[in-house]
Amino acid sequence: MFGLHLRSFSRQRLVQKGVAAATTLAPYEQVIDVRGGTYTITLPNVVEAAGRMYSFHCSEAVTEVSVAANDAYQSQFSTAVFKAQHDLLVLWSDGRFWYSLLDVTTP
Repeated sequence: MFGLHLRSFSRQRLVQKGVAAATTLAPYEQVIDVRGGTYTITLPNVVEAAGRMYSFHCSEAVTEVSVAANDAYQSQFSTAVFKAQHDLLVLWSDGRFWYSLLDVTTP
């Protein structure tokens, strides 16, 4: 109706991924277990991730792991850095911007 398309969240594939080296996430990789090291995790394109929430949990000690947006639509979020075990980050994309919903990272 009126050209509005609503996604069926029950049909989305949700994948948990353990990360221990530099990587770019696919839109369906939404639950991220951050593991030790020094590297950058690049978010998927903000448009492809529209309506999706991404959670990052640091399950072990790290040196420094960054989570960064990969496109120009970064006005609400640019980079978060994990420096300790149990750091947590939750992001959401509205298809235009990334938003940080929860950021519990060590300063």
